Amino acid sequence: MYKLNPAAYGSVFVLPDAVVDNYIFLASELQLKVLLLIAKNGIEDKSAKGLASLLKKNEDDVKDALDFWVNEGIIIADGEEPKSVKEIKKPAATETEEKKEFASIPMIKPTMEQVIARDREDSEIHCLFNEAQEILGRTIGWDGQARLLMVHDYYGLPVDVILIMLSFLKGVGKSSSADITNTAKIWAENDIVTHEAANRYIDSYNSSNEVYQQLKKQFGLGHERPSSKQAKLISDWLEAGISQALIIKAYDEMVEHTQKPSFAYVNKILLGWKEKGYKTTDDVEQAQKEKNKTSEKKSKKPTYDIEQVKKRNKSKRLKYEKKVKD
Repeated sequence: MYKLNPAAYGSVFVLPDAVVDNYIFLASELQLKVLLLIAKNGIEDKSAKGLASLLKKNEDDVKDALDFWVNEGIIIADGEEPKSVKEIKKPAATETEEKKEFASIPMIKPTMEQVIARDREDSEIHCLFNEAQEILGRTIGWDGQARLLMVHDYYGLPVDVILIMLSFLKGVGKSSSADITNTAKIWAENDIVTHEAANRYIDSYNSSNEVYQQLKKQFGLGHERPSSKQAKLISDWLEAGISQALIIKAYDEMVEHTQKPSFAYVNKILLGWKEKGYKTTDDVEQAQKEKNKTSEKKSKKPTYDIEQVKKRNKSKRLKYEKKVKD
């Protein structure tokens, strides 16, 4: 049995109980390190860039780790209002629910003996473990095998769909244990349990990434790939029938009005345009022209060229006439 050494207490900082209760197994090593630095006092630059420098890690990976904690409600970004912490519990499943919800996989993993037994007894599980190592390019060991087994058993993803998911994650450079678990949860909740559904999800992500790369090229975005939150927003815009050109136009509009660019701001602009019935960049530009014309009319004031006035009145003499009384 162990406990903290009282002599080690100097300057201390606190962490929410939920971090240990809910995320000690779910969160990746980088996500936990990022959270510890956010909680620690005395660190001035707690931006993704500053933390990446301290940890000597890729800034995009650190940004993804921060987004994980923001999405879970554990940390908030500057200027955001505190929100309730996401509860992690098993929802009561009913047949009438339209959207599935899954709790995070249980913290208690199968034992090594249980994993070995499943590997021997089930040929599909045996294939899953072997193929996963080939796809990821690393030995997954007991921890990785236990996670994959739980993804299969708890989230109900078929082995072939799990392998498609692993190939996708490896391709986008997000194949950590936490990435695998989080993506599996998303796929399970969205009924991505067939090849067709998996390919639709991948196509949607690729389309979102294509839009992001255009924005990155045009506006110099600092990250190599979109965060999960940004990818979701772009995907929602595309699914709503908003064109890539209109998304870029909205981003351009956003950077003209704020010094703190954000996809949330772009979303607000696009929602406003949708309410006004704007479907193309021409619609937006035409509305802007009409607005400018109205503004010009309101601001138009009489002006006089004094030289012209003098010239016009040079030969005229002012007449004085007596007012005749009735």
